[in-house]
Amino acid sequence: MANTMERTVTNVVERRNELLDAMSALKRNVGANTTWYTNSTLLIDCEMDGKRVNMNIVDMLNVAGIAGINVMMLGKGGVGKTQLTKHWMEAVFGPEDQKWGYVCANPELSKESFVDVNFQAMQNGKLSQAIEGNIKSFITGAGGVIDEYNRTPEAAIAFLHSLLEGPGGVVNFDGGVTVKTGVDEGNGKRYRITIALMNQGLEFTGTFATDAATIDRFGLIIPTTAMMPGMQDQYMIGMQNQLQGSSGLERQDHIAADSTRELFMLHEAAKAMRVDGKVGFFFSYLGTKDNCYKMPRGVKAEGFNSTDTCSQCHARMPHEETCGMVGAIDVRTQEYARDFAKAFALHRYLQGIGKPEVTMEDVVATAPYTMYMRLPVERRWIQEHAEGDYFYGVQKVVKELAMRFEDHFAKLSEMLPDLALNGKNGRRIREAILEDPAGWETRDVVQVHLELPRIRT
Repeated sequence: MANTMERTVTNVVERRNELLDAMSALKRNVGANTTWYTNSTLLIDCEMDGKRVNMNIVDMLNVAGIAGINVMMLGKGGVGKTQLTKHWMEAVFGPEDQKWGYVCANPELSKESFVDVNFQAMQNGKLSQAIEGNIKSFITGAGGVIDEYNRTPEAAIAFLHSLLEGPGGVVNFDGGVTVKTGVDEGNGKRYRITIALMNQGLEFTGTFATDAATIDRFGLIIPTTAMMPGMQDQYMIGMQNQLQGSSGLERQDHIAADSTRELFMLHEAAKAMRVDGKVGFFFSYLGTKDNCYKMPRGVKAEGFNSTDTCSQCHARMPHEETCGMVGAIDVRTQEYARDFAKAFALHRYLQGIGKPEVTMEDVVATAPYTMYMRLPVERRWIQEHAEGDYFYGVQKVVKELAMRFEDHFAKLSEMLPDLALNGKNGRRIREAILEDPAGWETRDVVQVHLELPRIRT
């Protein structure tokens, strides 16, 4: 197990120059298409290993592409998110309708919208032949953009859910036609990234409510309030409006490049990135936040009142009452957070920052986007400790939970050698989990973490 980890690290280090060239090519092509977001608001701005790590919306899309996870951008309109995503796709996969596709949702959208039906074949009574070979690149390509996602009618949602399951998923058409989504990376594995755009607000008519099942299919959620163009960008856009007589956001010069090979190389390297053992423990810890030792069944009940229940609890402090104010994240969220953190860690490592492995700092830095709308936080906590801003609240609460986890982890490390779980020696379990959390079955990790809520702080 340890040898596997060492080989993974060595492989990334030995290939650093090759991967750096691939990253440079990707950034160069994307940067040429997105110059109007050069000075946009930083989505991530933190210090690691004594250096600043800064990422704007363009960087985030690059990392999401490297991770191979779906992205949703939501919020107010007018910040150019449609043009940004289309230009990003063109820079990475080439011209539209070849390796990627675009669709603007509307109340008439259906699965038939994704097929250029061969009507001659249909007239001959061969429905399957009318469909096969005519599926649009939005389904069969490496990427897709869904604009105004919340205008999608309910009848088309189930179809899109199948598409959003990820590469290798299967979508079904009439005539018994089934199609695998995404493209072959060349190693027998498939790749696909979907970016959905959604305007929110009462002023946007003709929209539908977005359910939890939809949110579950997007690993990265970015509110537009976090990605506004910078002051210099807005000035440039204004000047272009005057000179061109039209929206500067829509008149940007752009190229249809092809960085697919470089993206797939980085994607493969990111998947192989080593994850520090403590990170695996932290994800499992976040998955137990519904636990409460004061509850009759050890689990927070529906309608749990943290004000009354937590008032005399020894676990309430420190860290601003986060124990009672936060619920658990599900397994899918843990997977998204881990995959994006791997790509993020690769990105900053190739910039000469930190080690070639995923650390707690990587998880905390990216959590506001991988856990947005996924981490249950009480509204009262958001009001009292985050000025009523849920996005900022997630950012803050994850930092608090990380500090709280460090306290628990220190105590748990002392306890584990004396525990005998599943008939195995406690020290061996601790060492194995620290080396490779994914190497153990879920029940072993969960059994360890069931002890966490009972540790006195």
